[in-house]
Amino acid sequence: MAGKIVKNLISVAFIPFIVAVTKAFYFELTGVKALTTMSRYFFCGVVAYVIMYIVFFKMDYLYVAGHEFVHAIFVWIFGGKIFSFKVSKKGGSVKTNKSNTFIELAPYFVPIHAILVLALYLFVDAFWRISSSERYFIFLVGFAFSFHIVMTIDKTKIEQPDFLRLGYWNSLVLVYIINFLVIGILLGSLLPDFSFKNFSCSFITITKDIYVSIFNQLFVV
Repeated sequence: MAGKIVKNLISVAFIPFIVAVTKAFYFELTGVKALTTMSRYFFCGVVAYVIMYIVFFKMDYLYVAGHEFVHAIFVWIFGGKIFSFKVSKKGGSVKTNKSNTFIELAPYFVPIHAILVLALYLFVDAFWRISSSERYFIFLVGFAFSFHIVMTIDKTKIEQPDFLRLGYWNSLVLVYIINFLVIGILLGSLLPDFSFKNFSCSFITITKDIYVSIFNQLFVV
């Protein structure tokens, strides 16, 4: 009973973080005056997957494979052993001797497919100098990142076993915040008017202001 009360209190305490990261992102995004050529290709890729998701198909198997692959990577990072790795269109699993919050939640905020596309570009460009094709890879990064965001939203509409340790709401909040930070990093590299540093500072400042305001309302006469 006490544990449930503590979890509920933590859930309430997380709300200012959601408000703050959303406001900070909005403020920074509204300061963007123009899109660069590369950012246009990126956003075209984002829209392309959304259309594919709505009109054609979701690419479930590819998402599940990436999801379980990230689980496996984080198991390895934390020194665990992997005993089995299974992937199917309906779901997947990784049997291991190691589990923690980061291992369980990592697939929801690590855009593995976008990272792999970017890594492929860097690898190929190192040997064959394909900078003239950079815009097509940027399109694919946008497509893959949109795939990550849309499918993460799709999968979190139902309760996930990965969310049991931290609690469903607390896990969603953490995933929400980290994904915004990842988006901020991406946009900061694509848009000259979008500053990840300013976005991060605004996030921290707004969060602090909300907590100070709540404290003053509750305890300051």
